[in-house]
Amino acid sequence: MIFEKVKEILDEYIEVNVEDITLQTRLIEDLGINSYEFMSIIGEIEEEFDFEVDEKSVLKLITIEDLLDYISNFTKENVLV
Repeated sequence: MIFEKVKEILDEYIEVNVEDITLQTRLIEDLGINSYEFMSIIGEIEEEFDFEVDEKSVLKLITIEDLLDYISNFTKENVLV
């Protein structure tokens, strides 16, 4: 469930077929997300999942899997379903 919601959020900001996004997809290198888009996406994620991302943790969010793991720490939702 988290994965699908994250893909919906990404779809608002990038011009990539979200169905091609995998756990290993890198947010910046593979999706071409710039720093402004990245922070906007993080803001959307904070709002959607009702928690605040720690500024230091943002630097560790490299792949979709990193992002999903981080979100799953704050929610009981299933990551992939």
